[in-house]
Amino acid sequence: MPSMEIWMLESLKTLYMNEIKTPRDKKILWEFIFRSRQMNKKNILYIGIELDNESHKILKRATGKRNGWKQYCRTMILIYNTKRLPEIPLSSSEESWVESNLGKEITIIGYAIGESDKSRALRVMVEAPCKTKFKHITLETNQEIGGKPADSNKITSWKLICPIILTGRVSTWYM
Repeated sequence: MPSMEIWMLESLKTLYMNEIKTPRDKKILWEFIFRSRQMNKKNILYIGIELDNESHKILKRATGKRNGWKQYCRTMILIYNTKRLPEIPLSSSEESWVESNLGKEITIIGYAIGESDKSRALRVMVEAPCKTKFKHITLETNQEIGGKPADSNKITSWKLICPIILTGRVSTWYM
């Protein structure tokens, strides 16, 4: 997809998140955005579930922020184009799932928090294919020692929490 179209779709997505208030208008815009994206798998960096604003706020409040750490609490990565190939590699079942769920609202249940010296994450249950080591949402990373969101994949220590119900939409992000 040419970069101008990607810019337009991202602008429409921002407009949706910040400006459009009626459910009918939101539905029309989402359908346009995701129909446009469904047509092309090229230049996708990753596929994930982007939390809606309310779930993002709930997660930020529930988990807090520490000094020297960068907070995320926004996206659950499902499939990442690690080699930055021109077309994201998907199995036929993954491609089918993405095509039928792109733009749809998905419920996510957070049930444990894990941390290492570099990152902190929420472990989740969700009915979706996932190529990361385990299903999770990066909460924050320790900027002082070079923590990155990918460091959440290395967390080994988890503590169960009271379940947190979150919602988001299946989305794609481009290179």
